[in-house]
Amino acid sequence: MITGRFLIAALAFEFIEHILNSPQPNVAVSIATSLLESTVPTLVKAGFQSLVFEDFYEVLLSLIQQIIIPEPGGTILTSETLLEAFQSAEGEIYFVLKRVEWT
Repeated sequence: MITGRFLIAALAFEFIEHILNSPQPNVAVSIATSLLESTVPTLVKAGFQSLVFEDFYEVLLSLIQQIIIPEPGGTILTSETLLEAFQSAEGEIYFVLKRVEWT
């Protein structure tokens, strides 16, 4: 059975992978960042409390930005590290989605 948590993860993974494989990643990251930032007021206006989406939003934005901006360890996001972020029990996405499941 597919749950909302898995659907959200699948959509987020595809969204980031599309940006990662863009012929112009700098432009794609900029557009995606602007798009995500513009959705926050819409979600709040629709009645969502920021607690519902803020952790997932921050992790998603961080992964997208990591495509062009290295993390503190000096690595940028690759297909392999993206997959690890979604599969690993220690991965940020797993933690956030697991937390969403229980709230």
